[in-house]
Amino acid sequence: MAVTASWYDDDRRIVHFRFQHPWTIGEFFAVNGTMGAEVATFTHEVDALLDFTASGPISLEAVMGFRRVTSKNGAIQVQGISVVFGHHTLPVIIKSITAVIPAAANRIYLAQDIDDALRIIADHRAS
Repeated sequence: MAVTASWYDDDRRIVHFRFQHPWTIGEFFAVNGTMGAEVATFTHEVDALLDFTASGPISLEAVMGFRRVTSKNGAIQVQGISVVFGHHTLPVIIKSITAVIPAAANRIYLAQDIDDALRIIADHRAS
């Protein structure tokens, strides 16, 4: 599978999604659904890293799929923020999602790399 998810930390507070070219939005839905079912059983908040460093092109179908997922997020009470990084088109994609779903602006952040993403998560948790 070209989309994978693993725990970034031993406490299971950060899930790390990796997108490896070629990937499909269907693969993301499958992995996200499996991880979401596990996260839904937790009592602590879980943040997500979405790593597009090796993703290749991001299709319009994928952008539309992310919009669908974003509109449904929040149903899981322990869901934290999502921090995306690793692809030059992400600023435009994030802007299009938050334009359609304004509440997502408080849940989706853009980072330069994984270190910046972890800093954003730490800052968010500290606030």
